[in-house]
Amino acid sequence: TGVLRYRGENGRPRVLGGKEKKAIGQYIRYNNEITLNEIKEKLSKMHHKSVSTSTISRHLHEYGDKNVLPQSTQMLTSDEKQQRVQWAKKHINDDFNTTIFTDESSFQLFRKTVRRWTKNPNQEFKCSPKNRQKVHVWDVISVKGILTCHTFRCNLDGP
Repeated sequence: TGVLRYRGENGRPRVLGGKEKKAIGQYIRYNNEITLNEIKEKLSKMHHKSVSTSTISRHLHEYGDKNVLPQSTQMLTSDEKQQRVQWAKKHINDDFNTTIFTDESSFQLFRKTVRRWTKNPNQEFKCSPKNRQKVHVWDVISVKGILTCHTFRCNLDGP
């Protein structure tokens, strides 16, 4: 009769329905560091759906979500940097032969490269929580070199 009608979807039906798609969106909004395997387990428990991680990944990419490694943020603000430059200029002629400097650094032990789901990869920055397991290194240096270096795991509490 010359009339074309849409007969529905061709091919295999989609594994993810509306409820599962909505749940995946809620999972990454609640915890954007969730892994594909964790999403898979949640779908299995909550919705009784067996879905592959590649299906979940494909769904997230279709909706504009990307799994990225956040950029590290700079530790010092521009004001703090300026204050350090001023301090250095003020003390440029000081005799540092009898001065020691201390420095400390912390190294996270587990899951250091945490990836996140985001629609804006260039706006993802890493903020590390204080309660992660770490090793701390504290050293003392002078003009003569490193005087001592200590490693410890406990958190130091100031007065």
